[in-house]
Amino acid sequence: MQMTLEPEGGPVVVEDGQLKAVMEAIVYVAEEPVAAAQIASALGQPEERVKRLLEELVAEFAASAHGVMIREVAGGFKMTPSR
Repeated sequence: MQMTLEPEGGPVVVEDGQLKAVMEAIVYVAEEPVAAAQIASALGQPEERVKRLLEELVAEFAASAHGVMIREVAGGFKMTPSR
């Protein structure tokens, strides 16, 4: 799936993989849990797309040997140490 953003320089196509990487970085640097609606608003993306990609990120981090996990906490998403 692709989404077109329209910054001043013209439209930019954002692939799911690129958007997930940006979302992962947002969750990583956030000191407090960040809600899907906040991410969607900040990135100019539909909330449903952001929720779907967040679910994919949660599953990817849970399924592999990462030292951290992405968890839904207090109505938002946050990176936490793996168990």
